[in-house]
Amino acid sequence: MNHLTAVATWRSLANVEELTSDLEADLDKAERIILSRQPESVDDLIDQLTVIAAQGGDGRTDGLDVEALERLVAFAQTTLKRA
Repeated sequence: MNHLTAVATWRSLANVEELTSDLEADLDKAERIILSRQPESVDDLIDQLTVIAAQGGDGRTDGLDVEALERLVAFAQTTLKRA
């Protein structure tokens, strides 16, 4: 699954109330791909923050959400200008 497919998969499954085990595995795989990506654009930043926010900020036991936040802060500091 590539990044764009992961984002589309996550968006389609994130709000489903009852996931089958296969769909839950697809959602987890999509989250891992999204959160593992080094952000290259504001769209990447938004995608990762959306996943993290949906989990309440620290919802993954594997730490990918915290690692993603560290990369997002570094990306923002080096890429985005402060107002």
